Amino acid sequence: YVKRGPIGLLGNKGATAVRLDFAGTSLCFVSAHFQAGDKKLQSRIKDYDVINGKLYFNNPKSKRISNHDLIFWFGDLNFRLDDLSAQDIVEILAKPPLQQSIDELLTKDQLRRSMKAGDVFSDYNDLRPTFKPTYKYTVGTNDYNLKRKPAFTDRVLYRKRKENLTVNQITYASNDDIKISDHKPITALFNIL
Repeated sequence: YVKRGPIGLLGNKGATAVRLDFAGTSLCFVSAHFQAGDKKLQSRIKDYDVINGKLYFNNPKSKRISNHDLIFWFGDLNFRLDDLSAQDIVEILAKPPLQQSIDELLTKDQLRRSMKAGDVFSDYNDLRPTFKPTYKYTVGTNDYNLKRKPAFTDRVLYRKRKENLTVNQITYASNDDIKISDHKPITALFNIL
């Protein structure tokens, strides 16, 4: 694990990971929680860089995250939507069809913009959300808490190194039935061949 809290000593942010070898393929799963806040983009990029550089395994073939054949990064990556107010986001989401509204919001997504610029996760695949932003909800409801801007903070990304490896996304969803957090949990299912 790697701690990324205040002065690098507290573990309220950071990542943990597991790895395994299966059928000749090395897999790595990284669960991360990056720095929060609309204006903390550079801190999130730094979180990625530090975690990617410092998280090691006791395996001679796959010591670093990047040495694995297939890597999944997921969690509260905390990337936000730029250039829009909370009210703008809610109004865009109210326009049908929903997927078109989601795609419009994703043009303002810090993660996608940073990936395109090569600042973070540049060789990863970011799954296309088919669900509304997963943050920030009023606990116990499906209503946004507009004290913060809604955003796609919770994500799943993957990267493969093996050319002969096929990764098919089966599902990628959020769960509106769970209301015990200001986030909606997400799930993803893949078929790996």
